[in-house]
Amino acid sequence: MIKRDKNKNADSQMSCFGEVTTDGPSIESTAREANVSSATIRNWIKTGYLHQEINGSISAASIENFFTNIAGQEKLNGRANKSYKDSHDHTDLMSGFLGKITNSTANINNLADEYEASLSDSFRNKEGIYYTPHHITASLLREVGQSPASMKFLDPCCGSGNFIMRAIELGLRPENVFGYDTDPVAVEITKKRIFELTGYSSSNIRNEDFLEAATKPKRELFDYIYTNPPWGKKLSKEDKDKYGETFQTGKSVDTSSLFFFACLSYLNEGGELGLLLPDSFFNIAAFESARIKVLSLNVVRLVDYEKPFKGLMTKAFAVVLRKKNINLNSESITCESNGKIYKRSVNSFLKNPKSIINFQSDSISAKIIEHVFSIPHTTLSGRAKWGLGIVTGNNDKYVRPNPGAGYIPVFRGADIGKKRLLTGC
Repeated sequence: MIKRDKNKNADSQMSCFGEVTTDGPSIESTAREANVSSATIRNWIKTGYLHQEINGSISAASIENFFTNIAGQEKLNGRANKSYKDSHDHTDLMSGFLGKITNSTANINNLADEYEASLSDSFRNKEGIYYTPHHITASLLREVGQSPASMKFLDPCCGSGNFIMRAIELGLRPENVFGYDTDPVAVEITKKRIFELTGYSSSNIRNEDFLEAATKPKRELFDYIYTNPPWGKKLSKEDKDKYGETFQTGKSVDTSSLFFFACLSYLNEGGELGLLLPDSFFNIAAFESARIKVLSLNVVRLVDYEKPFKGLMTKAFAVVLRKKNINLNSESITCESNGKIYKRSVNSFLKNPKSIINFQSDSISAKIIEHVFSIPHTTLSGRAKWGLGIVTGNNDKYVRPNPGAGYIPVFRGADIGKKRLLTGC
């Protein structure tokens, strides 16, 4: 079979060749005009509301008809309402809550929960904001060493202060507890929580961007840094490149990775760092340089918290480590996943492709995987050009049974044998 375009998908069921051509008005321009996503336009094509010409453009007549008829208006209004519901005026929201914090006699912890619930999903996604649940802060930050009153603690993305309050509960003095956050409401909530618990009016909770602060030459070092950094926060390429170069992150320039390296630069030798991170940090190629750095340090615990954030499908994993050198041959890491606790060696992760930290696999599973890869084998790397997941939704239009100008072959799984293609396609 053939797919119509290297960026278009072709179904694996019916034909052998698909057209490769697109001219005229695009799906994207129609999406911009209607203020919806390209995926929505494609869905309206599949369901027959819009008609796509053979060259890939959308029929002007179908657009006019759809956008003026009742069904089209209902769909557009529905999209607009959904967008409206999933947004908020953050300036007005901040102003209202800052007033509540200053004047309200309400419980500040309840006010923190109310503020978090007021943030729209679109704002959370853009800023990477998902406040750490109380049960995770207690589970992750279990204890501090001897003489906690002399220790210094930092949460560089403190939000409404859950990690900070946990540190104070464990015996750290409030004057030795520091925090950063770009949200002034979150900063004021944290300050008030500290004051109500300890009577100390803290000036250590700063309404600043930690990544920017970490680029400055002078910095205070800490014994404990625990945080839930913003996952996938939208940064410009210029900022990513700047922070990546400053913190020497290699190719790992997602905000999760940037915060990891920045935190290390604020940590005392022998100090402890705990991070709540997306599962991609542990298994996606883009984070390889960050994982190699993690595994060069004394990793104490790896914890699988599954999916703790409502509306977010991404799993949350945690790493707790100490900033000190290790012996790779003798070092073992405590792993917690699916209600089980077991040990994994550092080398068992370093031997994985891209140093993937697959700690959900226990030591027995890891040995099986290692054994399988130890058997002589050949991979497709550098030996094949291939693609997956080819779906058109309209085979009659996009694929054909015979070769022709502008068409390229696409093969089903059933067409592929052990040593050769089983089809003449």
